[in-house]
Amino acid sequence: MLATLDRDTLAEKRDAALLLLGYACAARVSELAALDRDDAVETEDGLLVSVYRRKLKRHDEVAVSCGSHPATCPVRAVRALLAALDAEGRTAGMLFTTASGSRLDEPAVWGLLRSLARRAGLS
Repeated sequence: MLATLDRDTLAEKRDAALLLLGYACAARVSELAALDRDDAVETEDGLLVSVYRRKLKRHDEVAVSCGSHPATCPVRAVRALLAALDAEGRTAGMLFTTASGSRLDEPAVWGLLRSLARRAGLS
């Protein structure tokens, strides 16, 4: 699915960060959709991500390390997304947004995942 992204646009940087951070944090779609920029804090070793586990009704701090391969590194993907958001003047608020700047909701994230799977030839 990552191989289908060229990552030159804000949307494709968002999609890469969504996939990689979701996998690294073992996050549900609802947990990803709820993330704000402040929930992903850069550390010496990567990121510390505060994920609200809705089913458990608690926040978990998830340490996300840098990956050995740039194309599959969640830390690099989040950094690229944050830099692109900064360039658009979106320096606070939601991490995963639509083109218009509103928060991606669960159905939108599921739609993105289905679309990326189809692009990759997955059923």
